[in-house]
Amino acid sequence: QKALTDLSAITKPINVTLNQIGAFPTSQQPRVIWQGMHAQPALTALTKSTWQALDYTHDHPTFQAHITLAYVRKGQRYSLPELPPLALAFTLDSIAHYKSTLTAKGPIYETIHSAKFTG
Repeated sequence: QKALTDLSAITKPINVTLNQIGAFPTSQQPRVIWQGMHAQPALTALTKSTWQALDYTHDHPTFQAHITLAYVRKGQRYSLPELPPLALAFTLDSIAHYKSTLTAKGPIYETIHSAKFTG
């Protein structure tokens, strides 16, 4: 918690613009449907700083800023149609740490800690 609070104290709010809609791993067999966002250098730097502060390691060489819109349940067949991008801009003004608990009915998210950007 202290790491996120310390990080938020030196971070200014970040303007973000949403862009394309996509899916992981592919749009023909999606498991996750996401809304991409223009990752300004400040957002990429914040992500890397957060990972370092939390001593988080990952196996993804690049950061793809996105908002998860939906999960497709294992075994369901779904193909993501071409969708126009949602033109929306907003300001990120806080950071949060969530705990996710996976259940048969879907994940349950609990906020562990959040902090406003005051940098």
